[in-house]
Formats: sequence, structure tokens, C-alpha cells
Amino acid sequence: MEERRGRRRQPHGSTPRELPRKIELPQQEHEASRAVLRERAQLRDAQEERYGPHTPAVRALEAGLNAAFDAISHKELPALWPSVPLCGASSASVQLGWRGSV
Repeated sequence: MEERRGRRRQPHGSTPRELPRKIELPQQEHEASRAVLRERAQLRDAQEERYGPHTPAVRALEAGLNAAFDAISHKELPALWPSVPLCGASSASVQLGWRGSV
């Protein structure tokens, strides 16, 4: 019984999946991904310094706020700002009385 718990059930007639091979990234992409990991580590360290033992709670609150914002923005589909061009001689700028140079 213990042997079965760790294994996933395979559909009848299928073969077990092979594990993906390790993919080697080009040097430039490898360095870029390392830079991102370094930045994330620095952010984590700064948060731990700032919030101390409350860091996990703050991260959970931030994740909850981000999830709520994403759900609302996916549901409502707000227009991207600015909806009116900020420069150029468009009809909106003429209506607003803006006469700046481009």
C-alpha cells in the first residue's frame, strides 16, 4: 500500500513519462536570469530587515491585495491610461485648448 501512494496512476495503455532533460541556456540568458534572482534575493533581504518577524504576514497581505486587484482588473477590463493622447494635434488637444509644441 505504501508503494502506491508515491506513484501517480497511468492511464491504461500509456507509457510512463520521461523526465525532461536539463536545458542549457545561452550565456547571456543565463546571466540575465541570475541577475533577476539576485534582485529578488535583495528584495527579500530588504523586506526581512524592514518587517522583521512580521515579514511572512506582510508578504501574504501583499499577495492577497495583488490577487484581488488582478481579479477586479480581469473582470472589469479597465481602459488603459491615458485614453487621450498627451501630445500632438489631435482633436482632443484642440478641444482642451492645449497648444504645446511636439
